[in-house]
Amino acid sequence: MSDENKVRIIVNGSASEYEHWTDVSITSELNTLARSFQVGTTTKLPQSSKLISSFELGDEVQVYIGGDLVLTGYVDALPISYNATSVVAAITGRSRTEDLIDCSPAWNGYDFSATVNSAKWSATRSPGTFVDHVITKAALQFINLPLKQAVAQLIAPYGIHLICEPDNDTVNSKVNYTVRDDAPILKVVMEPVTIVAVELSGCCGIAKDNSLSFKQWC
Repeated sequence: MSDENKVRIIVNGSASEYEHWTDVSITSELNTLARSFQVGTTTKLPQSSKLISSFELGDEVQVYIGGDLVLTGYVDALPISYNATSVVAAITGRSRTEDLIDCSPAWNGYDFSATVNSAKWSATRSPGTFVDHVITKAALQFINLPLKQAVAQLIAPYGIHLICEPDNDTVNSKVNYTVRDDAPILKVVMEPVTIVAVELSGCCGIAKDNSLSFKQWC
């Protein structure tokens, strides 16, 4: 495999890279909130003994194809299968936006200032690109607040930015909305989106790092 197509994984920001796999699958779909990946290895491959013991559930990973970062996320599973001649191990996971699928909104008053003031948050933020959150404490009720601000504040506690393409009247429409705390964040986010702007429903695209995009289709 040429270097430009080689899949590399970095775990927990370490200097170690892993790049020898029996098979690779990386999935990115326009209507899917989180990118996913799966790689396989056996004991016959280089680095295999170190590799299998280097990953744990919940580890943060960066997945590259050549020099391009295509996914920043977490390890979800480490399945192992056996047969008469070999042991096959796999590493599977999804991008950081998986939290919006699996988790409920942060409780009312939760202080997420440490998250948005962290070096990790700043490292992926380009001035003028992301929607700024108005407050640093989670809220479950939004009164006369622009849609983009409401969504930005709902996802910020999980270290995820919001991008609006384009930043127009639709995403700046005012919403009055009480958040359900017993539903996944994705469902909570999509309810005010479909109320204010039906054309945005289901059009959430994913950037390669920790961001969520609202895109309008022509």
